[in-house]
Amino acid sequence: MGRPPIPIGTHGKINTTKVGKNYRSRCRYRHYDGRVYLVERIGSTEGKAESNLKVAIRDFSPSAGGDQFGRDSKFAVLAAAWMAELERLAGRGVGSWGTIDTYRSRLQGIILPALGELRARELTALALDKVVQDVRDKSSASSAKTVRAIISGVTGFAVRHGALERNLARDIGRIDSRQARHQQTKSRAMSRDEVFELLAKLDADPKAVEDDLPDLVRFFLATGERTGEALAAHWEHFDAAERVIRVHANVIRAKGRGKLLNPGKTANSQRPVPLADWCAAMLVGRQRATGATAGPIFPSTTGTPSGRRATSATGPGSRSSSEPGSTG
Repeated sequence: MGRPPIPIGTHGKINTTKVGKNYRSRCRYRHYDGRVYLVERIGSTEGKAESNLKVAIRDFSPSAGGDQFGRDSKFAVLAAAWMAELERLAGRGVGSWGTIDTYRSRLQGIILPALGELRARELTALALDKVVQDVRDKSSASSAKTVRAIISGVTGFAVRHGALERNLARDIGRIDSRQARHQQTKSRAMSRDEVFELLAKLDADPKAVEDDLPDLVRFFLATGERTGEALAAHWEHFDAAERVIRVHANVIRAKGRGKLLNPGKTANSQRPVPLADWCAAMLVGRQRATGATAGPIFPSTTGTPSGRRATSATGPGSRSSSEPGSTG
């Protein structure tokens, strides 16, 4: 008669051995799916290793199995798994595809060339800090903070999956924007004459009219919306009587997914924007000319809210004399 199986939700004997300067505790754990998994964790002392193992067993899930990641896992492998986790969350509506594309770009262009081949046991706070501070010096504090957030995400993932004992990114030094090579320039508003000159040039340019830029730029001026927010504007969110447009999303391009309407991450991402009389009149005229009651206000040639926009419905000659840039 063989030995009885380990009861569901419990583990077998914990074995701890010294590995280099650290200790490794491991045991067999029978999960609630009935399967037995080998789980192991590292600690700087025998007691810490055993304590880390008990926490891992408490929080265990098969997708984070003990043998999937470890001290020998490369940073690049951990980063790929972390990105996959972010994509799964975004697919459920948690997080932004735009942020994921930004993170992927920084990973491939900056972080992986410097850290990708290092194994978890080889990572140091000094190495992580050097990557971040180099970005600060060569680019900007803002870019450095993004890189730090990515590194912290990867190392935090490594901690959760047993490849690291603690998140080394917590020891990355302060990012001082005053020491960055490229300081952020102060924004400057266009003067009244510059606005009128720009709009006059757009109205007189056949290609700009073909691409629907005169109306779109006037919409920018009236609302202060970002490009993605303006392209995501739909007729359903325009209240002509109240002269209000409600910002509800922004258009982004996510790698492998094409154009998406991103609802944003904060409460301010969805907000009402009051319109000047001339802008509301422009939109009413545009709506009457097209007969549209739904869909993008500035559609592409295929009716989607992005890319090359259809020919302006109102045209430069139909603008009210109260509009910016009017020559009537």
